[in-house]
Amino acid sequence: TSYAQATGGRSYCSAQDPRMVFGLGGSDAGSTLQITWLGGSEQRWTSVPVDRYLLVVEGGEPGEEG
Repeated sequence: TSYAQATGGRSYCSAQDPRMVFGLGGSDAGSTLQITWLGGSEQRWTSVPVDRYLLVVEGGEPGEEG
């Protein structure tokens, strides 16, 4: 289980990478992704692809970033 919380708080002339990166320890099989959104709703996906960035939007399906 890994946990991360997205935070805001960017200020003038500063930058922060908004992506969250989770390592899977060399796994080549898809893992499970569960997100609890700020409003309390939860989303869960299984067989999430590895070795890529995913763009996840509340209420939607994860898609490849870019």
